[in-house]
Amino acid sequence: MPLFATGTVMYVDHRLVALFTLIETNTRVRFIGEFTGPEPAPTPDFVCPNATLVYESQDEIFKTTEFTCALGVHDAKFKMAGSLGGVTFDGRLEWPLSPAVSRKGMGRWTMSS
Repeated sequence: MPLFATGTVMYVDHRLVALFTLIETNTRVRFIGEFTGPEPAPTPDFVCPNATLVYESQDEIFKTTEFTCALGVHDAKFKMAGSLGGVTFDGRLEWPLSPAVSRKGMGRWTMSS
């Protein structure tokens, strides 16, 4: 059964940061990453103040480092690669982005204080 956490996702100054509180353990986790590979155009800064993380277990979160991302005009959707159940997080963008873009990237999960 999937578990859910709420938090914030932002991309500012070429750095992706996602902060979530895992409800069942009251643990804060942080993902810090960057978009990789050739980009047809720069990735604009964005903020998702009410993002949702979906995962199967806390251990599964920390095993994932690579991701794909779809930035729509109003939403951002991230899927972590290599997770069995599929660690994902998404949220509504605070301001619209145009045009919509897809990106790949990598980063690292840590416990946050």
